Amino acid sequence: MLKNIFFILCLMIYPIGANAQTQADLASLVQQLADKSRSTQGEAIDALAATGEASAIAPLEALLNGRLYTRKSDDSVWIVTESATGYELIHPLSGESAGSAASDEMSKANITNSLRTKLRGALGSMTLLSPDPALRRQAADAIFKNAAPDSIPLLESAIAKETSSAVRRRMQRALAGIQLDTSTDPVTRLNAIAALGEFTDQEVRALLGNVAGRSAEAAGGEEVRAAAQSALAGGERRLHPSISK
Repeated sequence: MLKNIFFILCLMIYPIGANAQTQADLASLVQQLADKSRSTQGEAIDALAATGEASAIAPLEALLNGRLYTRKSDDSVWIVTESATGYELIHPLSGESAGSAASDEMSKANITNSLRTKLRGALGSMTLLSPDPALRRQAADAIFKNAAPDSIPLLESAIAKETSSAVRRRMQRALAGIQLDTSTDPVTRLNAIAALGEFTDQEVRALLGNVAGRSAEAAGGEEVRAAAQSALAGGERRLHPSISK
């Protein structure tokens, strides 16, 4: 009964798309992502990926990143973010805030390594290799924020196949961001800084600023730190041309 109520609420909260049945199917599949049966979880991952729906990306990413939880009182499934008192709840399909819950009210959806591999493949096929350029761009920006080194092979493959110069640029931004954030190789970090220096958005500037503000040792060498400082200064000049006058 409670599960049925949750599915109905999903449809009320999430905007109606091409048809109500599609949304009901998505809500049901999201529910199955948190099932205790690994085979059920795997089937749900495959089914969500097969829909090609952009709204299916968030719950799959949440499951991969350990942020998909079930509320014990009604078995409803939510994406969570940690708060001082427990968790903030986010609707898995609409992305809308849905209040909060104490930690002991929620149960994490667990996955095995094989499911983790399946999730990465599903997300890669849904997003970076999607026929929709807007979705590919969205995927690249999401990967930049997550900065997971496991995404590098998918990014490199997608960049090689990308036909849109604008989308390829966002993918290259994501790749450089991951490399700067996770690599310890000075040459890789320098190349990443050079690539990121072409961007002036706040996310890139924050990443460069994090490196530029460290000690030389923590930054991976004085050359790396200086390059980050130079890239930041160059971005500042492009944002505010009067500075260079």
